[in-house]
Amino acid sequence: FKGVLMEKPSINKMQLPTSMKKVGRSLTCQDRWACLVIKGSFPSVANTYVARLLDSSTSSSLPKSFKPKKLTDMVSRLWEHGGVPKAISRNYVEKARSPRQLKHAFVVGVTDPTGWIPNDHVFVTGMGSNHDHQNFMFVTRCPCMKTQDCRLLKLMRQKPEGMPEQEWAWLQSLTFGAIIFPSTRLPNEVPLPTTIANGDLDGDLYFVCWDSAILSNIKLQHNSNHTPDGGKQLISGDCSSVPQNKHRSMWLFEAQSDMTDFGFLKDLGRLIGSLYNGSVKCANENANDTNAVALGNAYQQSLDLKKHRGQVFLPCHLWDQIPSILHKYLKDE
Repeated sequence: FKGVLMEKPSINKMQLPTSMKKVGRSLTCQDRWACLVIKGSFPSVANTYVARLLDSSTSSSLPKSFKPKKLTDMVSRLWEHGGVPKAISRNYVEKARSPRQLKHAFVVGVTDPTGWIPNDHVFVTGMGSNHDHQNFMFVTRCPCMKTQDCRLLKLMRQKPEGMPEQEWAWLQSLTFGAIIFPSTRLPNEVPLPTTIANGDLDGDLYFVCWDSAILSNIKLQHNSNHTPDGGKQLISGDCSSVPQNKHRSMWLFEAQSDMTDFGFLKDLGRLIGSLYNGSVKCANENANDTNAVALGNAYQQSLDLKKHRGQVFLPCHLWDQIPSILHKYLKDE
């Protein structure tokens, strides 16, 4: 099993849904035991500082060592292609190097443990109704290569009608560092994280921004329409966490073999770099250009080849941008 564990009121046991199961039972060990490996805890150190900035009573207690990293060009490029004037985008990138001007963060995505968050809304912990912030949040997930990879989502700022007071109070008590997505309610409903650069909730970090100048200028749909861009279907075969046509334990064995195949890893590095550079080159002219979108999709899916092998879909007229020795990892249908 792999995923994010989150505290939930009124339970004291670990719940492991089937969606967190990545591989099957061991083929060699029949013992009934389990090992819990904790890769990281939340909130991150950086987000504890952001939490202080959001709280006027603690905003003056930041350590001098806290220096925000420069924002990635991926995000600022999306802003500009989404309607934000370059001067405003670049100005925010520069001023956000100062902690006092910081209005973005990378937060972990989790599913709603209460079941009360409305569709197409999110709840960002530590930014409840007591804070004077925007009613919308810019949300994306890196790598983000095209405007379809980002969303403007409504923030749940008030207690939904019928929600128990104690559950609302519990949500309000959570510190900054997580974005809580609504749970799916219909059998064929596409999870909201999937519509954000094919995200999921097994540890993905989501970029959120609440800067008023950015939000007032960006021109994106306010909700997701729950329509994914199909990116996860761009590798031949099933591209879920574990391919369905293979025994789960055999998939793990083959993935381990691939990860020690240095020739394959070298090819993969070249392929990822070629697709990324090609996508950026086209996107600098027009982020919604069909070639930029195709190369961006292929780049995002190439990142999964280390786990799944397969072939990346790329229209054949774009193959000349990729070294011929790497064409064996491509398909055009």
